[in-house]
Amino acid sequence: MSYYKEIPLENWTKFKHFAENTRLEWIFRGQSDANWDLSTTLERSNIIENFPGFEDELVTDFKGGAKFYLKDEQLPSTLLEWFSMLQHFGAPSRLLDFSKSPYIAAFFAFEHASLDVDKVAIWVIDKIAYYQRAMYYFKGKIKKPTVTESCTYDDATFEKVYEKSKADDINCVFPVEPLNINQRY
Repeated sequence: MSYYKEIPLENWTKFKHFAENTRLEWIFRGQSDANWDLSTTLERSNIIENFPGFEDELVTDFKGGAKFYLKDEQLPSTLLEWFSMLQHFGAPSRLLDFSKSPYIAAFFAFEHASLDVDKVAIWVIDKIAYYQRAMYYFKGKIKKPTVTESCTYDDATFEKVYEKSKADDINCVFPVEPLNINQRY
């Protein structure tokens, strides 16, 4: 069973028409090869299988050095903010970036596109549907998951899920956005 369908758009005019008719609850991700699955840099690296404590060590090490490179107002205060900052600097992360703009997704799809690749991909996700599926999944596993007004889970819920994923068999995808963002996110 496929959880998605492919909608080919042969030219920029068709893409613009599609983009102008998108819905507010949709989020977008551009990838420069349509054959790639949606997977995080951490999943693609397989590093967790070889070094289970990698993420905690990475965050601890990054926190120790960040004060030398970032201004005080740029220093993250929550685990989700730290993961977002790590991802910004190219570290393997469990986060997968999406945009609220189809045009930003198109930029990332074409930015590193190769002539060897037949098609790029712009993934379109209904954020509210993802939110609802996660709410169903969290029932009985995460106490009081909290959400923002835009149907994303907050920093505290991210931390609960992260800690529970290390202790138990919890594995899911859910929309999350740091409460405090800066120009690096």
